[in-house]
This record gives sequence, C-alpha cells and structure tokens, in this order.
Amino acid sequence: MPRAAGVPGPPAGAGRGQPVPVGWVRSLEDVYRYEPLPPQLRTDPAAAAHVIGTQANLWTEFMDDVREVDYHAFPRLAAFAEVAWSALPQEPSERDFGDFERRMTGHRARLDALGVEYRPASGPHPWQRRPGVAGRPIEGLPPQV
Repeated sequence: MPRAAGVPGPPAGAGRGQPVPVGWVRSLEDVYRYEPLPPQLRTDPAAAAHVIGTQANLWTEFMDDVREVDYHAFPRLAAFAEVAWSALPQEPSERDFGDFERRMTGHRARLDALGVEYRPASGPHPWQRRPGVAGRPIEGLPPQV
C-alpha cells in the first residue's frame, strides 16, 4: 500500500513552543486533502482495486504522555477517517475543506465532552506548549512510496 502525506504528525507551521515536531509536519487540511490512491492508479480501476485500505500511523517515541498523543492525533484523525470512509472526490483540490471545518465545530464539542486533549484550531493551550524544543521537522511533502 502506498505511503504518503496522510500520516498525522505535528501541525503545519508548528512554530515556537508547540509540541516537538519530528518528521513531515501535516496540518488538518493536509490530512483532509490526502488521497490514499496514488495518481497513477486513479485512471486504472483494476490496479486501484488492489488498494484495499489505508492507515494513519502515529509514532509516539517523542510523545511524553497520552495528552500529547491526543494533541498530535486529534482532530486530524477525524479528517483521516473522512478520507478513508467517505465518498470524497478523488482529486484533493475538489474537496470542500470549509464544510469539513464547519462540521468540526460539533466534533470538537464531542472531543471536549470526552476529555480529549486535541489541538485547538487557534493553537495549543499553554499546557500543550514545549518552549525551546526545536524537534526535527522535515520540510516539504513526504515522498510517494
């Protein structure tokens, strides 16, 4: 199965004081626009049929506790679930991210009710910050493998 930009990681433009960015940094919109089917397979239904699923890996070796795992996974995992399980347009630029953001308002309320320490759209809460820790972000898009 191809691996690409759909892997949730620290938010794009992590900036100063954000949790430690390691690897390719993806935003909520990056994940929402991820297409698990590589471009070369989109016009070949027989080849595309061999892609039977997708997955979102979250490497936790640089995360200190479950609160930090929550921060890195949510709400991007909601975007990934929509990519994996919905009939979205295959062309990522045709997807309505604005509509997804509007629907996230209700989803964030559910995350709040469940006590999930997700990353707010406005940026991290004070207790989610890691000032002075640069991490090892990799610029640009991950390779299509």
